[in-house]
Amino acid sequence: MTIWFASDHHFGHANLLKFTKDDGSHARPGFSDVDHMNETMIANHNRVVGATDRVYFLGDVGFGKATLTAVLPRLNGRKRLILGNHDYSDRQMIRFYLEHFQKIMSWRHFTEPDCALICTHYPLHESSFLGRYAGSCVNVHGHIHARRINDPRYINISVEQINYTPVSYGWLVAKARKLTPQ
Repeated sequence: MTIWFASDHHFGHANLLKFTKDDGSHARPGFSDVDHMNETMIANHNRVVGATDRVYFLGDVGFGKATLTAVLPRLNGRKRLILGNHDYSDRQMIRFYLEHFQKIMSWRHFTEPDCALICTHYPLHESSFLGRYAGSCVNVHGHIHARRINDPRYINISVEQINYTPVSYGWLVAKARKLTPQ
């Protein structure tokens, strides 16, 4: 079993294709329409994620129950959701999410002997790296899409940053180990 991560799919969000980066270029270039975007992300996901793998969605999975009902069952893996700002958390939506995700949470951390990964939707404030995480913590996050934080303690895994394909736990740990003092 492999553990995978991705953020900010925004399945079904047609207006996202109109969004631009700070330089005026499209944030998600190359997609003819929202269906093309959805199908590309589904294919990329299923190319790397196996049926028994665990996959963490770091928020903003998609827009609308109809879209999510059509897309989520097609995605391989045992899915877990870290809530984002577009993942509504009222009781009705939580029940809906629980039909598709094994767990729903606001954050998740993983520790290795020499580093820690704190997985959230939003980038954390740097004060979150104090205490037991000082000097060894990396915040794996989404939310800021095509932008990056110029600080090695942050790894943005919004789909725009990872070629619309989930990244593995091993890849994140290797990246964290390169970025944190040993």
